[in-house]
Amino acid sequence: MKKLVSLLLAILMLLALIPAGAETTPAGTWYLVEVSSGSVSLQPSALGMKMILVLNEDGSADISTTYGEETTENKGTWAFEGNQVTISQDEGSISLTLEDDRLILTQEGGSMIFSQNPDAVPAASEINPVAAENEEAYLGTWALVQGRVNGILLPGEALGLKATIIIEPGSATIDYDGQKYTSPTQFADGKLQCTDDDGTVTVFIMNDNGQISITVDSNGTEVVMYFEKTV
Repeated sequence: MKKLVSLLLAILMLLALIPAGAETTPAGTWYLVEVSSGSVSLQPSALGMKMILVLNEDGSADISTTYGEETTENKGTWAFEGNQVTISQDEGSISLTLEDDRLILTQEGGSMIFSQNPDAVPAASEINPVAAENEEAYLGTWALVQGRVNGILLPGEALGLKATIIIEPGSATIDYDGQKYTSPTQFADGKLQCTDDDGTVTVFIMNDNGQISITVDSNGTEVVMYFEKTV
């Protein structure tokens, strides 16, 4: 009995050493995992960017931003009050909200979400063309799901376009923002192509993710549109 009482007293003494209501600190390394604007959410890798915030225990902050091949390093200070983290630099300050183990920066209708888990940062997804064995690989109904503009991969809804392709033996019907046209197709070298009445050639390319793609010119900007098979 005495041993049990002694054990309980030892446990109570240890508990007394734990500060009551200890505050969670956001100090540590935070990785940008999501960028959103309106209803569109993107992975940083889709934008070709990477951002890391380091909130040091001494109140200093290190900010590393990589866009493409260029990396910018900045320094500042940080303070924490309530659930708000304020990072101050010579140019000004920003406030982030600590919520559910995430830091969230909200500005002008968009947000940037940071996590301390580096595994939460998706790797950049590469889409590579492959040669289809025959025309049958292209047959079916295909819906626009994403597009690449200036090297940035965007979801279909961000493009503001609706497009469907119906490919049958010997022909392809493209429904592009409500305008339909059907053209005969030819298969060669693993690709399928069609030529419309004004001589415009559209080349369909099979990719290693199972999607097909076409490249179009939009006011002088090259856009690669990716379609997923629905039927």
